[in-house]
Amino acid sequence: EQSLQGIFGSLGIKFRVKNYAMGGTKSAPEMALCMESVYGTDIDIISWDFGMIDGRAIELYDLWTQRAGVHPTRPILFSFGQRYFEKVHGDAENAGGAGFEQNFVNAKLIFPNSDDSDVDKSKLPPAIKDYMCGGHAEVGEPCLDAKWNTSGTCGTNMRAQVSWHPGWKDHLFTGRITAAFILETFLQAIDELSQGRGGDNSTNTDGVLQEALEDPNVVLPPTQPAISSRYLDELHMFENKDRRAFFNSTPPTAIFENGLTHHGNFTSFQRSKGFCRTSLLPNQARYDGLVTGKYQPANYLYAGKTDYKDEGYDFKTLPDPEPENNSTELMLVMNHQGSRSACSEANLDFKDLFYVREEDHWVTTTIPNDAEKEYFNLDDIDGAIMLCTLVGAYGKFPSDYVKISELYNGTVNAGIIINGIKVSDGFNVHEERCHVLKHGDGEEGYFFPPNSEGRFEVQMRLPRKGNLYITSMMVY
Repeated sequence: EQSLQGIFGSLGIKFRVKNYAMGGTKSAPEMALCMESVYGTDIDIISWDFGMIDGRAIELYDLWTQRAGVHPTRPILFSFGQRYFEKVHGDAENAGGAGFEQNFVNAKLIFPNSDDSDVDKSKLPPAIKDYMCGGHAEVGEPCLDAKWNTSGTCGTNMRAQVSWHPGWKDHLFTGRITAAFILETFLQAIDELSQGRGGDNSTNTDGVLQEALEDPNVVLPPTQPAISSRYLDELHMFENKDRRAFFNSTPPTAIFENGLTHHGNFTSFQRSKGFCRTSLLPNQARYDGLVTGKYQPANYLYAGKTDYKDEGYDFKTLPDPEPENNSTELMLVMNHQGSRSACSEANLDFKDLFYVREEDHWVTTTIPNDAEKEYFNLDDIDGAIMLCTLVGAYGKFPSDYVKISELYNGTVNAGIIINGIKVSDGFNVHEERCHVLKHGDGEEGYFFPPNSEGRFEVQMRLPRKGNLYITSMMVY
C-alpha cells in the first residue's frame, strides 16, 4: 500500500491493501466459504499464503479458487508457495480466471550476505543489512538477531516470533516485489490506453464481437484499447464471457480435506450463491456492522485497519443465563487468546466466537439478519448449512468444549432445529469442527427450506454441561 497508493492516487484511484491474515488458519473450508464476509465484496486481487497450514491438501486451494470464481469481482489469484499452482491456476485460466504464483527465492540471491567479510554493512540500507546470511534469508548470525523489530514499534517483543515465521525484512521484500509487479502491469495498461485512438469507432464492430461473446468456442477478436465508453463496454462484455466460461467448466470433484468428494451433495458450496456469518477477526463484515445487524461502515485507516470498535461481550462480563427464555439470542463473545490491548500494529487476529451455554437452554439466531440480507443481496439460496467451531491450538480444546456432532439426534430438549426442522445427522468435512447439517435421507436431506422471508431460524440447545464455540455459520 505504501509503495503504490500515491501512484494510483495520482489518477484518482483509491489503492488499498488489507492485511487480513489469520494465524493457525487453513484456507478452506471456513475462509474460502467466508471470502465475501471476511475480505469484502470489492477486491481485485486476493492472495493465498496458507502453505504452512494447508500442506499438501490441493482440495483446499481448489475450493478457494472456486469461491474466488463466484466472488462478485472475480479477483485475480496471487499465491505464495502454493505447490499445486500450475494445475489449479491452469484450470482457473481455462475457466476465464487468472492466477499468479509468487516465488521469490531466487530473487533474494541478488542481495549481499551480511556475514561475508567482504561486505561493508555500513553501506547497506536497513532492509538489506542483516537480511541474507550464507545465502538464506533471516537465518544464521547476525541475521537471526535482526529478524524482528516489534520492540521498536510496540515497545516490547510480541508473541509468535518463531523460526518458521518470516521477519519484517522478508515481509517488506515480498510487499515491494509484489508492488513492482502490479506497478509494471498498471503502467502497461496505461501505455496501451494512451496509444488508443479513442472515440466510438476505435474497436471491433458490434456483429463480430457479439458473435464471439455468445459462442464460448470462438476466440474474441483483437481489440484496440482506448479511453472510451465503447471500450469500457467491451471490457464488461469480456468479463461476462469469462464468468460464463467459469460456470460452464467442470468443478473439481474432491473438495474439503483428505479428498472428500461431494458426490453431488456439496456442489452448492463450490459455486452457489451463499452467505457466511463469521465471528473471526479481521473481518470486513464485522467492521461494517453487518454481523450485529447495524450496518455502519467503519472508516478506513491504512493496511486494512479501520476505526472499528470491538463489539460483543467480554468473557469476564457475560450476562446471567436465562434458562426460562426459550429464545435467548446467540452471543458474540470476544476471545482473549492474546491480549487485545497489546500493540495494534502487531495484533489484529482474534478468534472471537458465537457462544452457546448449556445454562441458557435454547439459544436462537436468524441468518441472515436484515443488514446481511440487503448487503449481500441474498435470494434463492439452496439451503445447505455448515457450522464451524473454534480451532483448537495445536489440537487442544477447552475442557468444556462441546462438539457439533453431539447435538445430532438430540432429545426433545436438546439439539439443533432449523426453521422447525430437527437436525438428525451431519457430515464432518474438516477436523471434527466443520459439519454440513442434515435432516433426512438422500441428497435432499442436506438442504433446509428457508422461511417465507428467505431466512433460517437456528435454535440450539446443548445435551450436556459445557459450551459450544461457534466461529462461522454458512448457508449455501
